[in-house]
Amino acid sequence: MKRLIYLLVILSVISGCKKKEKDSGNILYKISCTSSTNKSMSLKKGSGMKFPAGSSDTLYTQFGDYITSLTPNKFTAKFQTIRLSDGKNNNIDGHLLELVNNNAAPNAPERFADFSNNSTVNVIPILYGTDLNNAGSFTSDEINFIYFYFSLNYFYQEATLPIQYNGLNLSQFNQIYHNTQYYSDSVISNNILSVDHLPLIVPAFSAIGYSDIPFVFAFGNTDSTYISTAEGNNSIYGFSQNIIVRSNKYLAFTLYRPQEGETLNMNTILSFNSTNLIQVYAGNDNIPYNSDDVFVYAPKFWERLSVQVVIN
Repeated sequence: MKRLIYLLVILSVISGCKKKEKDSGNILYKISCTSSTNKSMSLKKGSGMKFPAGSSDTLYTQFGDYITSLTPNKFTAKFQTIRLSDGKNNNIDGHLLELVNNNAAPNAPERFADFSNNSTVNVIPILYGTDLNNAGSFTSDEINFIYFYFSLNYFYQEATLPIQYNGLNLSQFNQIYHNTQYYSDSVISNNILSVDHLPLIVPAFSAIGYSDIPFVFAFGNTDSTYISTAEGNNSIYGFSQNIIVRSNKYLAFTLYRPQEGETLNMNTILSFNSTNLIQVYAGNDNIPYNSDDVFVYAPKFWERLSVQVVIN
């Protein structure tokens, strides 16, 4: 009996020495998408042609003479996933916030963003890391999220075409892009172009020598913006890609663990400047407003997207 009492005492001492799990407060997460006008995209005339002026945009030289640029009336997106990472291994000492679940239902509301109507959606993130408590939150006092990245299903836009295209069948929209057949008379109605990004982005990347298009756009931990074919197997992304876009338009932030009873609001704001996003060129025959004219996203269109995280 004495041995049993001694054993119970020892067990109680050991259990009392276990590290007490930290109590955490609550964080409410949301994603806001908005249009941005942080670049001047006005046009000016010169030598009988129009050129973008007052902006960092440039022109392609592969598609014939530049004709004009179009600003979508509507600009939306569908995401496969949206994530924040501290760049470390989640199985050792790293942390990952998956704001949009990669495995969510195809039509889950959090996948969709309307930049033209300043949409906001509340999300419940999935947390990855080795210091999760039983309540499903991080116990680290602070986490520095140096990466923001997303994988894209599509950008979608609706834009009014110049009246010169009324009734014209455009050959660019009668092709197969990534195993999807497009038809000019199905994406153009009453002179409104309603199409996803594939017909507009494939020519853009082909023009600069790439046989593939990006699926992952990664922001942070870089001082420049560029296309990478060497980082696609980086484990922080969780995707193996041949080509990704890297951008410096993200300021790393530190997430401080809320105290017990405290509630923080975290808003991830995506801003996209769609002004004059689509450039129009005269095509192979170099005759403007003809069936072979080329419609393409402006060079380095990804620089129009920026990310900001606000916590209060």
